[in-house]
Amino acid sequence: MEKYSSFNLITYNDNQEAVIFNTLNKKVLFLSKEEGQEIKDASLISSLSPELRNKLIKKGMIVDSLDEDKSVRLLLDKQDHPDYFYFLIFNTLQCNLRCEYCAQEHSKVTLDKSSYEAILKIIENKKPKRLRIDWYGGEPLMDFHSISSFMKKLSCSYGRENISSGIFTNGTLLTPKAVEKCLNIGIDRFLISLGSKKDDKNKKTYINGQNAFYHTLNNIHRLSLSPYPFKAVIKVFDDEDFNSLDSTFAALNHIIGNDHRFLISLFETPSKTKPKQEMALSNTSYALFNKYPSLNDERIMRLTKLSLSCPFKRRNSVMVSPTGEIIECIHKITFSAFGGLDNLEVYNKGKKNLPFCNNMSCPILPVCFGSRCVDESDLSCEEFITLQRNELKKLFIYKD
Repeated sequence: MEKYSSFNLITYNDNQEAVIFNTLNKKVLFLSKEEGQEIKDASLISSLSPELRNKLIKKGMIVDSLDEDKSVRLLLDKQDHPDYFYFLIFNTLQCNLRCEYCAQEHSKVTLDKSSYEAILKIIENKKPKRLRIDWYGGEPLMDFHSISSFMKKLSCSYGRENISSGIFTNGTLLTPKAVEKCLNIGIDRFLISLGSKKDDKNKKTYINGQNAFYHTLNNIHRLSLSPYPFKAVIKVFDDEDFNSLDSTFAALNHIIGNDHRFLISLFETPSKTKPKQEMALSNTSYALFNKYPSLNDERIMRLTKLSLSCPFKRRNSVMVSPTGEIIECIHKITFSAFGGLDNLEVYNKGKKNLPFCNNMSCPILPVCFGSRCVDESDLSCEEFITLQRNELKKLFIYKD
């Protein structure tokens, strides 16, 4: 049966124009004042004009009820399914840069052989059918030999087809040769931090006398020339003035504008004057994304708080620190950005009740997976939804 998606978030501006964001498929739709009023007035989908109905269907905002129910249950099952296991491995705290925006401590600490063996033992005991492994640092590529050795052993035991792997990197070492090596061992997702072009008086972000920004940008260009399939997220930090960011987007637009293997994320650097739960992408980001049409599509993470779900809001997740500490997120997560699930009883209660309560149709379920009650921001579901609707309103500023 046809219905409005349960995961539509809709808000109106002062002119009664509407914007809808679907938290399940991450699509955005702007509606005129007349269309916004039509949505308000039409209690039944059959009352909508054919043009508006088709718009909503195309964006997945009108769906088949059984299909959507199946999709969301698969999404929830994936979070806690014993056959799926997620590892975030900090293989080293070494880094060749000292970026101002980076809160990560840096040292020569590197994951040792016994720690890798311990990880393999966990996997052997859990016997998952699917594995996702993400590499983090420091700069993970500074100890690529250990990554390569581990991934090869894992592939022999579980098969490449059952392992998904990605790497977080500043991109300066992501040369074509490094990309080839990554792809050869099954790492085909790259999250690349494109640092600042601002002058660094201490030269902590310089390589061979040149700002690392240009090394990374060059490697992104060379990555775009690769004929192989991969996914890459380029994280641009919003710590510069508009003109500087504009030139960065112009360069990215030229390099990867029509390459759908890439996704752009404009990341707002934390501000001491704003609580974390009030942080959002600045209006600048909306202006930039709308200025460059070939970048302005569903690949763009404009609504970070809505688009990104925490991978640690699942039972089968493990974080491995560079010192070899193995942390099951359900017991302890020290990085607040990775979630706040530290109460097993509350977590189990929430998960047990979830399929039998109204949360199954909550518009933010694909983001929080029913875990708002233990999230560190201490916002209720209603407060969180209000916050997200306020975020949506910012899209009106530069929608044209």
